[in-house]
Amino acid sequence: MEVGQVNESVQVSASADLLQTENLTVGTVVENKMITELPLSGRNYLSLVALSSNVDTLSPSSGQAGSRQGGDRASQSISAAGQRIMFDYYTLDGLNNTDPDFNTYVTLPSVDAIQEFKVQTGIYPAEFGHQATQINVVTKSGGNS
Repeated sequence: MEVGQVNESVQVSASADLLQTENLTVGTVVENKMITELPLSGRNYLSLVALSSNVDTLSPSSGQAGSRQGGDRASQSISAAGQRIMFDYYTLDGLNNTDPDFNTYVTLPSVDAIQEFKVQTGIYPAEFGHQATQINVVTKSGGNS
C-alpha cells in the first residue's frame, strides 16, 4: 500500500456588525424576556433601566415632586450618562409620557404589557428631542387571547 496525500482545509468566516451611521444614539434595548423573567421589586419596569450602560438609579429623588405627587412617581431617580435626574424624557408607544412639571412618567404600564423598552443617551434623531435621556417603551400589540 502506498501512503496517500492528506488534504486538510479550514475555512473561517464571520460577519461583523456594521457601524450605525444613521445617528449617534447610544442606547440599550431591554427585551420582553428580560422584563418578564428578571425579578422586579414592585413590578416596575424602571427597576431594569440600570441594565443599560452608564445608568444610575441611586441618585436622590426630587424633594419637590415628593411633596406634591407622592407614590412611586416621586421616588424615580434615573441618571444616565452623568445627566441630572430631571433630564429624563419618557415615551409610551411613541407618545409623550412625561410629566412636564417634574420630568417623571405619567403612566406606568404593567410589565406584562411591555414588549420592550430602550434607554437612549447621546445625540439622537429629532423625533425624540426634549431631554438628554430617553426612556422609550413599546407595548405589546393585540389582546389577551
